[in-house]
Amino acid sequence: MEAIRAAGRVVAAVLEAVRAHATAEARLTELDEIARSVLAAAGATSPFRGYLPDFAAVPLPAVMRS
Repeated sequence: MEAIRAAGRVVAAVLEAVRAHATAEARLTELDEIARSVLAAAGATSPFRGYLPDFAAVPLPAVMRS
């Protein structure tokens, strides 16, 4: 249970940081870099970045998926 709580805290921190920087002018690459840096600071990685679903020709390039 503690591992799940810890993961939830990291996800909450990522979402909070991205939300704080999300504006109409913000580039998705900038928001992705913010998410990536928060994950790295927490010693975490993204389950989406590099994932190659069966239907895709290339792996997912971003930390977060839309």
